[in-house]
Amino acid sequence: MQNKLMLIDGNSIFYRSYFATAFSGRKILRNKEGLPVNGLLTFSKVLIRLIRSYCPSHILIAFDKVIVSSDRDMLQLVSKNTSIIFPQSGKKEDVIICENNFCDKFQFHPNQTIDYKSIVGDASDNLPGIPGIGDKTAIKLLKKYKTL
Repeated sequence: MQNKLMLIDGNSIFYRSYFATAFSGRKILRNKEGLPVNGLLTFSKVLIRLIRSYCPSHILIAFDKVIVSSDRDMLQLVSKNTSIIFPQSGKKEDVIICENNFCDKFQFHPNQTIDYKSIVGDASDNLPGIPGIGDKTAIKLLKKYKTL
């Protein structure tokens, strides 16, 4: 069996797990001390699904940004040795971004991710972008000039 390490962005997945259930209209689950456990339960379900789907030989859950994440900032890390798994909810298939499919999906290269976000903006990171320039124009600029 080949060793396969799965790195999980614990902060991102746990945060998403909590808020996916906290405001869904469902009752918040609590332990006998009254502490909410819905985030932990959902996080555990995601973890079990990932283990069953990808059969890693080792797992590292870091409570900082790493590789299995819902944070699109991780796209800049894609390389021949690094793929990003974006876990999906429900029965949807996870989105896996690797060096082989990155350009087909985004129309620019991983090392241009920061330039792309700088041009179009990113509200989650408080990046305003350049007014009037959207996705299509940003991609044209990156193809022509490669970098800012």
